[in-house]
Amino acid sequence: MGQQRYRQERMAPTRHRGLRWRFVTIPVALCLMAWIITTIAIDAGRSQSPYRRTTNQIYAQLAWLIVQRSNQSSGDLHNIRNNATAMSRTALEDQLSRLAATSSLIASQARSIPAPAGNPLLRSQLLAAVRDRSDATRLLERGIDKILRAGAVSTSSTSLLDKAGRYLARGDAAYARFRKDMQRSPGGRLLPRSAWITNPAAWKAAGLATFAQSIASASNLFGVHDVVLTTASITPSAETSAGGISVLPPTHKLLVRLVIYNNGNLTERKVPIQATLESQGSASGTPSPATAKSETSRKVVALRPTQYLAIDLPALAITPGKTYLLTLQVGPTPSQPLTSSNQETFTIQVAP
Repeated sequence: MGQQRYRQERMAPTRHRGLRWRFVTIPVALCLMAWIITTIAIDAGRSQSPYRRTTNQIYAQLAWLIVQRSNQSSGDLHNIRNNATAMSRTALEDQLSRLAATSSLIASQARSIPAPAGNPLLRSQLLAAVRDRSDATRLLERGIDKILRAGAVSTSSTSLLDKAGRYLARGDAAYARFRKDMQRSPGGRLLPRSAWITNPAAWKAAGLATFAQSIASASNLFGVHDVVLTTASITPSAETSAGGISVLPPTHKLLVRLVIYNNGNLTERKVPIQATLESQGSASGTPSPATAKSETSRKVVALRPTQYLAIDLPALAITPGKTYLLTLQVGPTPSQPLTSSNQETFTIQVAP
């Protein structure tokens, strides 16, 4: 009896709830659209009206997803415009980069949606809106970056910001036309409003000029160069240490590893790293001749703000029975003084 009931339960039809478009990803929705269009094109050869109505309906559903993501990104834009001077430099740069990347992705997703049958203008209008918004975020990022790097407003930065404002206005206008035409199309629907400019004066030339000056004068956005040496290790490691001298086992090769940290708020693109060995004479106390040469191992690295980086330098040649002064140095970068935070010195002795 129990087994019979189990079979009946297994054989009972399963009920599925209808899918809601807001939970359907764009790639899945595109596959569904292609399947429906193909099916209707075969079955409705005599009349194109059902076909066009259905493709308009599907396009509207997919456009809804695009608009939702675009409206979410507009919040990041408003935050930058209204609160840029209250952010740290790193936070502002990160938010600008993220906004530009997200806007570009939205434009790419919009391009991947086929145009509804018999109405390519709808797709063109949506593409124009998301493309202008994507271009505007790139222009905004470049304009603010120029101000931050120079510490002042220039003609070039002003031009970039003005152009960003015009592109945003043009993108809003294109979407408004698309929304209106989408509603009027057979099978269309009323899509959400989407306006990235909520305060027109803020994106006009005068408002953007004030915005640019506020960024240039915000002390929390000034560039800070500060690369530091956090730890250092050598191979082979010292067997003993006395009187400030580290005694290494007999070897002809010294490997140095440094860990550095960018404590500033700028990406450092060419940070010099070096280790220098200078002979101090023999372990028995015989001084090094005045003509003794030092040996240096070097690398140049890039470092983002708040980034740690471990660097293995090329091997240094050493001689058993000798004493050396090992100097490790990171940077300094421009406008950064050479201090104990980016330079350390050790005395090492190689056992005979």
